[in-house]
Amino acid sequence: MADESQIGVATFPVLELPFGARGAAMGAFCGLADDITAIWWNPGGLGQIERAQAHFCHQEWFQSFRDEYAATVFPTYLGTIGGSFLYSNVTGIEAGSEDFQKMGNFKTYEAVLALAYARELKELKRNLFVGLTLQALYQNLDPEILGVPGDKGRAMCSSIGVLWRGKKISAGGSIQNIGTTVSYYNKSSEFLPRTLKIGTSFFPRENLIGVFDINVPQFGEINYHLGGEYWISKDFFALRAGYNSGPQSKEYFGFLDALSAGFGIRFKDIGSRYVSIGDMEIDYAYSSYGDLGMTHRINLNWMFGMPGIAKTGVLAVKCFDSQTKKPLQAIITTDGTLIDTVVTSPADGKITIQEVPIGMVYITTHKDFYEERTDTFFLMWNETAKIEVPLKYLGPEGVPADKLVREGICGRLLLGKLTEKETVEPLKEGIVSYEGPVSGTVVADTEGWYKIPDIPQGNYTLTAESEKHDYFPVIIENVTVEHEKATLLHCTLKRMKILKLYFERDRAYIHPSEYGTLDELAEFMLRYEENEFEIHGHTDPRPPRRFKNNIELSKARASAVRKYLVKKGISEGRLAVEGWGDKKPIAENDTEEGMALNRRIEIIIKPLRGEPLRGEPLRGEPLRLDKSPAHPDIEINPVK
Repeated sequence: MADESQIGVATFPVLELPFGARGAAMGAFCGLADDITAIWWNPGGLGQIERAQAHFCHQEWFQSFRDEYAATVFPTYLGTIGGSFLYSNVTGIEAGSEDFQKMGNFKTYEAVLALAYARELKELKRNLFVGLTLQALYQNLDPEILGVPGDKGRAMCSSIGVLWRGKKISAGGSIQNIGTTVSYYNKSSEFLPRTLKIGTSFFPRENLIGVFDINVPQFGEINYHLGGEYWISKDFFALRAGYNSGPQSKEYFGFLDALSAGFGIRFKDIGSRYVSIGDMEIDYAYSSYGDLGMTHRINLNWMFGMPGIAKTGVLAVKCFDSQTKKPLQAIITTDGTLIDTVVTSPADGKITIQEVPIGMVYITTHKDFYEERTDTFFLMWNETAKIEVPLKYLGPEGVPADKLVREGICGRLLLGKLTEKETVEPLKEGIVSYEGPVSGTVVADTEGWYKIPDIPQGNYTLTAESEKHDYFPVIIENVTVEHEKATLLHCTLKRMKILKLYFERDRAYIHPSEYGTLDELAEFMLRYEENEFEIHGHTDPRPPRRFKNNIELSKARASAVRKYLVKKGISEGRLAVEGWGDKKPIAENDTEEGMALNRRIEIIIKPLRGEPLRGEPLRGEPLRLDKSPAHPDIEINPVK
């Protein structure tokens, strides 16, 4: 028996050779493995193949070594199955006796029959593939010559591989030639060349691929392989090259002997107008083995059939409200034989999914403010499964269902209600502007509801205001819209009806305590520069000492406010002044408190010119601003 501690005791060296001209030209293929030769390089890569393929390869080696290799694979709904056959032979070997007498010429050969299976591990991760190759080995050495019996060896082995495919990079690994020792008729045995391959591939451009492999043999030195493929003409002509640090010894091979090169020519859609036989590719690879000579590989790869040849059915889903029976736009996530995400139509709540692989299918339905639902069923071949999905409404209290079901799906809905602060009535002329990853404006409906459907996730700043600008705007910052989560945000606005300032008796100057109120008003006027305002002055009934009468005093108070606002940048033409004296009291004049309330200024916003005033008349209670970052609390108190 062979001793595993010895180096070089492994037999069947053909198992260590690269097969397929494409991979051989690049020198590395384990981390790419995207064609039929993955049977040899990394069986996990077979799971990527979407079309049936057939492969024929001839390898011309030095010293009369020749290999013939054929393989075929077929994708199915259960995975990719395939097989290959290798015949390697050496002719013209001269036989001699122990006393150096010539006994004629003979040939030896090796044969490898392989069966392979691979599939995508959708249950764990998309684009993750695993594969297995089973190989039967036969070796014919020293055939009988002049009565000398020959020797023959047999063995079984397997290779397993895994590959993950990304958009810009892929990676894979394969443990190869795991199996029995090679048993010979003379009762001796040899080990197979077990090898661990680890590789990666990267795609810096659409027409450029880079590959890198590390081979760790059980017997021998670790060797590295680096190469690439460049398509000069897309899908027609490619150049390939690689550098290989082994498995040959550096004592007998130089740097140039470590280089490999080749090309590929692809012919797409071969056939006539009515009949297509598929695509074909001719590949060639060259490499040198120093003094031993050059090697050449040429292969023909035929890709035929249509992608997705698995047996399939059709899935027709209808989603609706379980109570109102109204159709719903919802997210449908499928699992099982099909992993996908689709959205039902907002018009009829339906979606049809074609070519669903047969077998067990799981459907999970998501919809904002509705109970999530999962349905399971078995899809038969050529069946059209009609699935009805009634969803139970679980919306927030006070939010009507019809405000949610017509637009928007999970993770893309921002809605709320605009109301008046004092009356808690809907703001019928509300406008909501939003800025963030996207920007825009929506108008509230007659019930005060605004709705922003299909809004991307991120942070937004919302501004709620009135179309007529007769309300103080509300600015809300850092509104977060999350993925697969609806955002409900109500806004309350205060009407800018009458803003009141109060004065000391017989005085027309503005007390410093009122500056903050007027500054807030000036900001509002600058924001809505198309609006005009009326400044009304009022007094208590007592005769003034510094003015001719109360009318003059009230006008002086109004003029003082206008002068202050003009200094803040407001055009004087937008500010009308009116003095009412003591004709419009708002409190009884029989107490000091009542007279203090009547000594005031009222600033009234006017509707836009040329448009009728809608809503309530611009009269009402004194305005008190909310305690929010957008409008801090400023409570107006009389100054006696």
